[in-house]
Amino acid sequence: GVVDGELCALAEDHMPDFSALQAAISDGATGELIYFAFDLLFEGSEDLRKLPLSHRKARLQAYLDRIPKAAGTRVRFVEHFASTGQAVLESACRMDLEGVISKDLNAAYTAGRSTTWIKSKCRGRDEVVIGGWTSEGDRFRSLIVGVQDTDAKQGKGLRHLGRVGTGYSASVVKTLMPALKAAASDSSPFVGKGAPRRATGGLTTHWLKPVLVAEIEHGGYTDSGSLRQAAFKGLREDKTAPEVTAEPQAPTKLKGGSAKAPPQLTLGAPKTVGKAGKLVVAGVTISNPDKVLWPAADGHDAITKADLVRYYEMAAERILPHVSDRPTSIIRAPEGITGETFFQRHAMPGSNPRLKLIDVHERKPYVAVTDV
Repeated sequence: GVVDGELCALAEDHMPDFSALQAAISDGATGELIYFAFDLLFEGSEDLRKLPLSHRKARLQAYLDRIPKAAGTRVRFVEHFASTGQAVLESACRMDLEGVISKDLNAAYTAGRSTTWIKSKCRGRDEVVIGGWTSEGDRFRSLIVGVQDTDAKQGKGLRHLGRVGTGYSASVVKTLMPALKAAASDSSPFVGKGAPRRATGGLTTHWLKPVLVAEIEHGGYTDSGSLRQAAFKGLREDKTAPEVTAEPQAPTKLKGGSAKAPPQLTLGAPKTVGKAGKLVVAGVTISNPDKVLWPAADGHDAITKADLVRYYEMAAERILPHVSDRPTSIIRAPEGITGETFFQRHAMPGSNPRLKLIDVHERKPYVAVTDV
């Protein structure tokens, strides 16, 4: 038979991990990969493509039930939900999933894009072309990315979309660097008004030939057209740079507000949401993650406690060198920026035990932050 599906590597939290998939294929360690099957196109010599999707799914489940148990652990049937797409999407976003695909159960199979299915994302995830990268000393810092410019007035080259500053473990950088060095160029591939200049302030910019395609996850765009909170997920060796001509897709809007962006997986431990609605980030439980700290204003969405925590996690690599092991004074606003604020420099009852206490020869020690 011919089965349509997707090969995935699962992280410890059982979520698909694109970087782990790339590493497994690169290392030839594919024994733990899972194939998620969602359609059956042929069974033997019988062409099933003209049958409704509901019939093909039923045939697929029966087909998979007949395969040996040893193989069955690596091939899984993708269940579907006979519910409204909006309800399933909201549930998927609360679970920090990438999104959902809604399909017409009465539709025949068609290859490629079709009006019979639609992808709705909690968080944008697409391809961009790498036009450069930055370093600080001998440390990799970020990728500079864009898309092929289709406006003849700008000239042939890349339209700048911004920098991708998270998603790089030591192993990812080790794998990425040979490809970056092989694509080195003396000149910038970016064109147009927003083309980036060489970095300053201790950072070094390295330009590249526009030949590498990266998959990124992002939270949409700023008003100026730059990517928000972009995270690197891996190189796309199956895509060529000329194919990448449109901006990555913005997250799908949910009823009553914008889609919530899942927390980054680049620092600390995996995140989970408990039964009481508490968010766990880097091993720290965040109560009331949906509490609004900055209300919506000037056309911008409200910023919640969860949004702030995710920002600190994303920016920790830059912030910690300036605050680590130093006495810290904090202006606290437990009811949001418009509520009552107070000044704190000493540890309080119930403070997180991971906060470091520093003796400054006063009645009480100061608190200090040492890690994310």
